Amino acid sequence: MTRPKRPHERQNHPLHRVARFLSKIEMNPTGCWGWTGSVASNGYGRYGGHWAHRLSYELFVGPIPEGFEVDHVASRGCTQRTCTNPDHLEAVTPGDNRRRQPNVIDQMLRTHCPKGHPYDQENTRMKGNKRDCRQCERDRQRVKRQTKGLR
Repeated sequence: MTRPKRPHERQNHPLHRVARFLSKIEMNPTGCWGWTGSVASNGYGRYGGHWAHRLSYELFVGPIPEGFEVDHVASRGCTQRTCTNPDHLEAVTPGDNRRRQPNVIDQMLRTHCPKGHPYDQENTRMKGNKRDCRQCERDRQRVKRQTKGLR
């Protein structure tokens, strides 16, 4: 006869869930904790319907503040979406998270639009987190009016 399972041996017990979560983490020489479980099409680890890096942050750091996202911090040596090392993660606002993305950083360093007009105070309009060149907008509107007048 088999003995009944102890509470911590039951699958729904919190310690069992934590142990199962930790069993899907592989320590890498780079310092990243690679996720070996399910990975979504966007490259982030998934665990039981949750993002693995968020669960790791909550497990090792604490609750994620309301309205915040968990970012993989490049300055801490990590941009791997499958990394679950809490030392590589930081809770940030959605705006801060977007501004840290390499393509956004690259765009914000540009001093001129693709057509060569300067991104300065007079010629730049912000649309959300995106810069828009006023001269290009005027040129587009002029072409639109000319095309409309020809029809």
